[in-house]
Amino acid sequence: MDPILVREYRARWQAVAEVEEAEQQQATLEERWATLNAIVRMAVALGVDLGAEREDEPLVWQRWARLKAGPL
Repeated sequence: MDPILVREYRARWQAVAEVEEAEQQQATLEERWATLNAIVRMAVALGVDLGAEREDEPLVWQRWARLKAGPL
């Protein structure tokens, strides 16, 4: 791979990321809410069990507490 081409490729994607970030910052609360609702509707339509995450929540909190406690 040509290092110059790699740098140019990364620079293009960095520019895309900057534009996307600017667009996100300019989005209104209504736009963000509509986007969230669309994502949830899509998940439901695809059969994703939205309640399944809550079943593992105590385990996640226990792991987080162990990580915060530091090395054993």
